[in-house]
Amino acid sequence: MDFRIYPLKDTSRLPELCELFAKGLGEITPAEWIWRNFTENGLPQGIVSVAEDETGKLRAVFGMQPVWYRRGQERLMLVQTQGLVIDPECRGQGLMRKVFDYNVDYFRRQGAAALTSFSCNELSYPIFMKYGSADLGSLSGLATPVGLRKFRKKTRFAREGWDIQISDEMPGDLFFTESDSVFKMEKNLRFMQWKFNEDPNQRYRWLTIRKNGSLEGYLVFYVNRGRLRSAVNICDWELKSGVDEKILKKAVQILRTQGNWVTLWGIQTEADGGRWRAAGLTETNTAKDRFVYQPIDSTPPATWHITKSDSDN
Repeated sequence: MDFRIYPLKDTSRLPELCELFAKGLGEITPAEWIWRNFTENGLPQGIVSVAEDETGKLRAVFGMQPVWYRRGQERLMLVQTQGLVIDPECRGQGLMRKVFDYNVDYFRRQGAAALTSFSCNELSYPIFMKYGSADLGSLSGLATPVGLRKFRKKTRFAREGWDIQISDEMPGDLFFTESDSVFKMEKNLRFMQWKFNEDPNQRYRWLTIRKNGSLEGYLVFYVNRGRLRSAVNICDWELKSGVDEKILKKAVQILRTQGNWVTLWGIQTEADGGRWRAAGLTETNTAKDRFVYQPIDSTPPATWHITKSDSDN
């Protein structure tokens, strides 16, 4: 079977794309595709590459979003995967390799340093390894102990000039700290607005930390609610040096009133990890997701801060 591979621009085909996506990864709506891949977001333009057969039916999708990262003065474009699905009827025909190579070539011409997947699962992991990705281990995961009782929800703490507060609105005075020896995502106000305020699912909330009215730190989080328990997930944060372990611990305590435990995972410096552990989070590696890195005419960076689980040893 022959396939035509190209970046999808026709948003009228998104229902068909969602139907294909559901066969491999799960439910997603056209509104989410438009938000994620077809709106200006302060980052370089991403693509949703698709493969269609001779009849015009979509048989594969591979969404990718470029993100700028910095390490000191060094700046690299890393391209993050946002879903790779092959129609089960077309597996075993080399289609996945063709779609993968198409995206690598596309972003090579855009000047990207690497393709990355920050949550490579058990199904896609062997494929990325086969195509030449480097396995950089499991991401550094931190979590508070799991609580068994319900807490009285608190949204604010104020004392001695400090004001810690939960809000549904993005603060208008956001700041972004400089990168150091560890690669750090380069963020801007448009990106933060797009990522956390324009999400069609409206999942995200903000916890701000102020000292005498000045913004000293903020956490972006969402709550996964299960049948019996719920988890508070910190997905982005910035902290100035004045936010000591006592204040950060109070912020974590407020978040704990929103669910049964608090989790955080990602790439961070040893110093950042120490701050969070002092605030009540401990290292955990229960997830099986991996962090993989596919170089494009470059080599993997040596300073990603990740944690190897017992299964890595």
